[in-house]
Amino acid sequence: MADGAAIETTAVVSSRDVALFVRTFEGGPEAVIAVHGGPGVSSDHLEALVPLTKAGVDLVLYDQRGVGRSSPPVDLDPKAYALERYVADLETVRTYTGDASVVLIGHSWGAIVAAAYAARHPDRVSALVLIDPASPTKRGLDAGWESLGHRIDQLQHLGVIHPVEAVGDDCTAMIASLLPAFNADPLRPLTTDLGSTTCSTGARVRTWAALGDYDLRATLTRITAPVLILDGRMDPYGDTPAEWVPSLRAPHEVVYLDNCGHRPMHECPDTMFPPLLGYATR
Repeated sequence: MADGAAIETTAVVSSRDVALFVRTFEGGPEAVIAVHGGPGVSSDHLEALVPLTKAGVDLVLYDQRGVGRSSPPVDLDPKAYALERYVADLETVRTYTGDASVVLIGHSWGAIVAAAYAARHPDRVSALVLIDPASPTKRGLDAGWESLGHRIDQLQHLGVIHPVEAVGDDCTAMIASLLPAFNADPLRPLTTDLGSTTCSTGARVRTWAALGDYDLRATLTRITAPVLILDGRMDPYGDTPAEWVPSLRAPHEVVYLDNCGHRPMHECPDTMFPPLLGYATR
């Protein structure tokens, strides 16, 4: 149990070629599904969203295909980690909740999955929240990676971080070593962090390879649910909301979070939760 006020239940649900590990933190009759970032990391760090249950909703977390406690695809063909498979997996989780429509929260890479789902199934999403979303284009993603790389180099030069290499398929220690680069203040210790989150190099590499030179801007025009974008002003990936907004036709709102980096649920929850609650309880 990640929070004393929330009862946690677990399940394994089948989605075509994988078995998905799903956790529900009980708080009310309607579901909010949170889609974690990565790709390649598990959902454990999103336990920081469990306080949403105090507003009377169930928080549903799941490990994406091939990561954490979810199984890898049976056949690793080039489409095994395609975006449409991730969207189908999310539909499996939505069906599992039993709700006709849900609120979706997508963080970082998870924002791409959540937005693609909202465009594919507009009648099944009552609201869409994107937290520090990854770029909707490969060109923007590459620019964000370059910006992050510069920050990592600077912090390594200052002795703030000491990057480590992945060991085989396990990139957990590598991701943990880079965490300060994602924060507004790299020297500030956080009370909540990755926890038991794990990382799979294979899932990460295969997902980006499957997306290729992607451009989701036309897809975003099909979203009809109201959209909230929460973005840390000091996100090392840059001002990604500026890349999303021109393509959105649905009602949308952008809230910038001061003194916050790429992971506001850990770094600045006091400023993130108030606007988030307004959408999570729709």
